[in-house]
Amino acid sequence: MSDENRIQNYVRIKKLPAGKFGDVWLCSLKSDRNKLYVLKISKNPVLVDSKSFDMDRNELSILNYIKPNCNPYLLCLEDVFIYQGQQVLVLDYIPNSIELFDYIVETLNNEITQIHV
Repeated sequence: MSDENRIQNYVRIKKLPAGKFGDVWLCSLKSDRNKLYVLKISKNPVLVDSKSFDMDRNELSILNYIKPNCNPYLLCLEDVFIYQGQQVLVLDYIPNSIELFDYIVETLNNEITQIHV
């Protein structure tokens, strides 16, 4: 199946709060509606010679590396493809989760506040 058609494997359930990456959707596979995923559609077209492409490629290589050893404490990459010139990531859905960066910033802010109190 071509990349353009792979998005048809997923059923979009509802739009989630968007991040810096682009549009984010809660979805499931058409073949298995019990397992939930996050479908992240890049807001920028894939430009092979751009700095963001290198960062995306690094992130994908890390996600692909941990995929065989995935466990409940790691966000796992299920699929990645290009749709209408935009990169699409399909990740496990973890309810009530936050981005690692946001967690680190929140934790540091709490520690700094406790030191000044």
